[in-house]
Amino acid sequence: MEFGRRICSTLDALWHNAFAPVRKMPTTPWENGRELLHIPYGETSENQYLDLYLPDSGEKLPLLVLIHGGGFVFGDSQTRQVQWMYRYFRQHGYVCASVNYRLAQEAPWPAAIADVKAAIRYLRANADDYGIDAGRIAVWGESAGGYLAAMAAVSDDDAFNEMQLVHRGTESVSAKVQVLVDYYGVSDFGDKSVDFTRNGIAGWLVRLANRWLTIPELAEGHFNSVDDFFIRMPYDAIPENEADVYCPAGYIKKLDIGSLKVILVHGESDITVPVQQTRRLENAFSAQIGEENVFAVYPHPCKHADDRLYSDSFLETIEEKMNCFLNIHR
Repeated sequence: MEFGRRICSTLDALWHNAFAPVRKMPTTPWENGRELLHIPYGETSENQYLDLYLPDSGEKLPLLVLIHGGGFVFGDSQTRQVQWMYRYFRQHGYVCASVNYRLAQEAPWPAAIADVKAAIRYLRANADDYGIDAGRIAVWGESAGGYLAAMAAVSDDDAFNEMQLVHRGTESVSAKVQVLVDYYGVSDFGDKSVDFTRNGIAGWLVRLANRWLTIPELAEGHFNSVDDFFIRMPYDAIPENEADVYCPAGYIKKLDIGSLKVILVHGESDITVPVQQTRRLENAFSAQIGEENVFAVYPHPCKHADDRLYSDSFLETIEEKMNCFLNIHR
């Protein structure tokens, strides 16, 4: 019985991953605002920059900060998923900022978290210049970017805060956001096989689907995964009482009720990040900040980075919830 269930689950996941629909990226130029590209927010690396999209408006607008994925070792501020997000939300009254951060090859954990928080601080510090409503900021991330967005949203202002801002030195500026939008983000490092086994997904399919997450540094440093490479040690070897520092759950329990609104999205056919990770995150957030402040959806057919999660109809649902959480009435 169990063997048959695993075969069915594996075949179902294989089908939904192999034949997920792919949308064509629009090529029409944006005519309803300004693009400001490669704006430096930090002084440590040439990779610390952001791309900014400013809709035409006579009033200050809410800000959506976008954090790309790529397993901490790939990607930049113009990945496919980021483009879907800013193309939609800049048309719907949001200033959008896509953050480029230092990948793990350049700097290990927690450099990327510090970069994301520095970018948010930079944007808040310059909110008047960019027409941003500094009291309405949401941060979105997908996959590895979901982890970075979550860590930025749940950590204290004085954590991961060593970055100097361009033109402002170490002047204190808050990196606090009002809303976290986490798309199929990594929330637990280490061995993911237990979760996939519970889903009935065969290990060979998981390994096949994630061959792209391979870089020379893994073999050179004897790392088993990009997660381990990111933190420069085997996560499963870290004592349990020390592991909390690396994962959002360790910070969530310090949040005050209602201090953050959270939107979680994770396709049930994901064979890169197991959906149980987000379900556990949902439970942790709900217990700490209140169920009314957490909105979670788990579309069954959707795989990791599925284009259907970026369709206008799906993003309309996300926008409505963001507007509600940010107290925006349109």
